[in-house]
Amino acid sequence: MLKSQYIIIAIGVFLVVGLFMLPKSVVSNKNKNVEQTESEKPTDSQEETAQNATSEMHSNKLTQEQSILLDRLRPQFFKAQTEQEKSLYFDSLSLVYRPANLMDSLAFYAENLANQFPNTRTFLATADAYYEVFSFAMSEQKIKQAAEKARNYYEKILAQEPDNSDVKVKLGVTYTITATPMQGIQIIREVLNKEPDNQLALFNLGLLSMQSGQYDKAVERFEKLIAINPRDVNACLLLGQSLVNLNKTKEAIEKMEKFKANLTNSPIDTEIKQKIDMFLKDVQK
Repeated sequence: MLKSQYIIIAIGVFLVVGLFMLPKSVVSNKNKNVEQTESEKPTDSQEETAQNATSEMHSNKLTQEQSILLDRLRPQFFKAQTEQEKSLYFDSLSLVYRPANLMDSLAFYAENLANQFPNTRTFLATADAYYEVFSFAMSEQKIKQAAEKARNYYEKILAQEPDNSDVKVKLGVTYTITATPMQGIQIIREVLNKEPDNQLALFNLGLLSMQSGQYDKAVERFEKLIAINPRDVNACLLLGQSLVNLNKTKEAIEKMEKFKANLTNSPIDTEIKQKIDMFLKDVQK
């Protein structure tokens, strides 16, 4: 199984789509009559690139309402002159693109924001967007391109925040698909040596162990992760899969049932239970 597929299993355990609020200026601009200068207008190249980056709109991934909303948001994003205002529109765009898994489009706008307002906050938004593209992509070319983009921005952050552990871990992950994967693994291990309970490091080392077929090591990582965070459903499912791959299906079922027993009847937990039941049904065939 591809590394990206393991990440899809982990990240895609459940999808919660919540209500979101947009800035009032997005909802209605009828009462505003602001004169726009030439510098405030998006250039033709920006508009064309934005259209290309958001061509997914025309697929069935977005509803008609979402497409209409994007038509309102994109011009406002390009018109925004301050970091605060542009970030507000970026956040609104992310609430449309992220649930639809259109991370390529979101990464485009994040990078535009980072280019106009270069700082660690905008670098992180851009790096994380490309990291998600890299994590979910299925084509080798797309994986490499997105990973390189993410890596470049993570390195910019570390130049200013050398002790940012989570950024180090993600940087390490981007190296694992290069010609020097051990460089990335070493970066993640260094974080874990300094912070033995770093959940992101444990999780990704567990994933990498699964990728290399070292399921016994993966079990160790995920068991420790669950000990730190008993409600980590991603670690639970990947632990179960690792045990199944070790021909320990009975133990996998027991651990999954134990995890499920500790869940509540909340909407989120109910969704998690359904995913666990699907897993149990699959392994018991």
